[in-house]
Amino acid sequence: MLDDEIIVSGSKAIRLLSLPNFPKANLFGAEVYDGNDAGATEPVLNFNNGQIATAAKVYPLSWFNRSTSELIFTKPSRQLHELLRGTVTLGEARIETVNDQLKAIGFPVTVSTVELEEREFAVKVMESDAVPSQRERSKFFDIAKRAEPMHWAVRHFERWLLNLERGERFDPVGRMHLCYCFRHTHQLEKAVKASVVIETGGRFNASPHLISIIATIRAASLLDIFELHNDPEILPIAQKTLGKAWFNNKSQEAASVYKRLDALKRIVEEQNYKKRVDAAYVDWASWL
Repeated sequence: MLDDEIIVSGSKAIRLLSLPNFPKANLFGAEVYDGNDAGATEPVLNFNNGQIATAAKVYPLSWFNRSTSELIFTKPSRQLHELLRGTVTLGEARIETVNDQLKAIGFPVTVSTVELEEREFAVKVMESDAVPSQRERSKFFDIAKRAEPMHWAVRHFERWLLNLERGERFDPVGRMHLCYCFRHTHQLEKAVKASVVIETGGRFNASPHLISIIATIRAASLLDIFELHNDPEILPIAQKTLGKAWFNNKSQEAASVYKRLDALKRIVEEQNYKKRVDAAYVDWASWL
């Protein structure tokens, strides 16, 4: 496909050719493609009576119900673009509008895991000056997790948490959301600093479940740092933090981080053993 080609298929092709003002003559360099492995196309002679005529055969509009059938316009013009706009359904117009808004902020619009209504909801809460309710923020968080990389969402969680924690209060759910976002956008320093609330004792009034989640994220972030900066002193701190997570809720996530911690500790033990062996044989040349 060339950059200036336009390809239509399926119901969109049928709607386009069914427009009363679609020209019968082939004004746009149209060719048909039937999905053949060679990539061969047939130039269209004309469009008459709801049919596509080529030198070899005549194709009915129902031919586009096949998944491999395509109509390729090799010479698109302003007139063709205007005709195509006439084929856009209400649903397609909604998805195009919301995707344009989301694309401008870095949202990965090609992900298939976020529905149209969820995309419109995300735009609505991001554009609002008000802080969304906890339920709305949790819904937004679920969407962000399915639309990675989630850099596009971080600043909104930061903005909301700043407003929620004015004064001497903490918002446990907001903290959890932001800690998760920081870690999954590789902002590890921020993830560690944001999760320090679990070390403040009774001042951080949260459920054991939330304390466990934040502690697990904090421990996982410390292990991320260790893998980037091989400092064995990180591991005991991560283990202590993970112990707090496990004490509050023996979750599968915490168990997975424990497994990762054990694997990293074995690597350190192997490195230390190698250093001891190297030290024991450092004077090998003097034995000759």
